[in-house]
Amino acid sequence: MIGVGLVLSGGYSTIRSGEQTIPRQSLPPGASIILFPQTYYKYAMLLFYGDGGDGVRLNVRIGAELHQIDSDNKAISVVADNYLEITATNISTAEQSTPTIKISYITW
Repeated sequence: MIGVGLVLSGGYSTIRSGEQTIPRQSLPPGASIILFPQTYYKYAMLLFYGDGGDGVRLNVRIGAELHQIDSDNKAISVVADNYLEITATNISTAEQSTPTIKISYITW
């Protein structure tokens, strides 16, 4: 019988997890900002809180795919074995805020 503790010892991979929060940021009209530079993830879940201004558009690039999300909408997305980059643009005529974004990830 093999004990459970052996799974995480010896030559086996160690699984680690973590999270990163991208806080709200104020954007003047017409401004763009890189909220999260291109980063590779084995597996990550993105949580968009929907607490941003209605005039801010998020561009979420996962590998070659580009997804646009309005910052006042709640959303969940997954990154699997790919690169992630998030930018925001204020398309309104007034100052607006980006939403809170949380990235939870695991590596092995």
